[in-house]
Amino acid sequence: MPSPANRKAIPWLLAWSSIYALTVAYAKDLDPTVDNSIIVFFRALFGFLFLVPSLLQSGFISTLIPKKPLLMFMRSGLMMLAMWATYRAYRSLDLSIATSIGFTQSIITTTFAGWFLSEKVSMKRWIVVGVGYCGVLFFTDFSANIDFQLNILVALGANIAASLAIIVTKKLTQVEQTITIIAFPLLVIILFTGILNTINGWHVPSLGSMLQISLIAGGFTYTQYAYVRALQHCEASFAAPFEYLKLIIAVPIGYFYFHEILSMNKLIGSLIILASNLYLLRSNNKS
Repeated sequence: MPSPANRKAIPWLLAWSSIYALTVAYAKDLDPTVDNSIIVFFRALFGFLFLVPSLLQSGFISTLIPKKPLLMFMRSGLMMLAMWATYRAYRSLDLSIATSIGFTQSIITTTFAGWFLSEKVSMKRWIVVGVGYCGVLFFTDFSANIDFQLNILVALGANIAASLAIIVTKKLTQVEQTITIIAFPLLVIILFTGILNTINGWHVPSLGSMLQISLIAGGFTYTQYAYVRALQHCEASFAAPFEYLKLIIAVPIGYFYFHEILSMNKLIGSLIILASNLYLLRSNNKS
């Protein structure tokens, strides 16, 4: 049976993975003429606006002042990089391919958790995560196309940045409020990307795109909240396998909505990843 702390984390992790998968699919459907830096700005802006009622309730200024400013700025920069790279990857690659590459984050997060958080990662976990990664390889059809290869690298870069952000977040949960961990980086991203877009010249999206971006922002903001709440109860290495659940949602959406080809390789990869995920969760719960 899962430990009491892990049982408390599981509902938050389920919400994080499922809503994330739905939100990135919705982001993929966004007008392709909208630049990624614009999306990052408005995603952070709308996300911050969603948090204003909670900030006012807890003390607006005092809540936004972090106890660990250096770590908080590190999380802000990593989040911003991960956002930009994630949007580019999901808008440029097939949904199933982008999602499958995203599973390298589980391996990276587990590795970083062992290095920086001194979490014990057993050999069984390493083996099963490795098997899961082999399943991911079934999804990746490496092409000679340079743009495709570049987008693959961008997707991997997004996972590295996101994994480092998770490690920093785990450290911040020991001293900071959940609302501070979420709101402060959004404010930093608003300021930075606002200046960047001003330099590059603003290209404001249409009203329909703005509405879509606001819904995307709401979805991603909630996934951040859910993940931070989960990390208050469990280790980062326990949370990492829940990444695999995104695939169960991404494959049918890609097939039915985006008309992506559901090949035998993808089906085999799905089964391998699902099996390794379930086995890994079982081994984690017993540890």
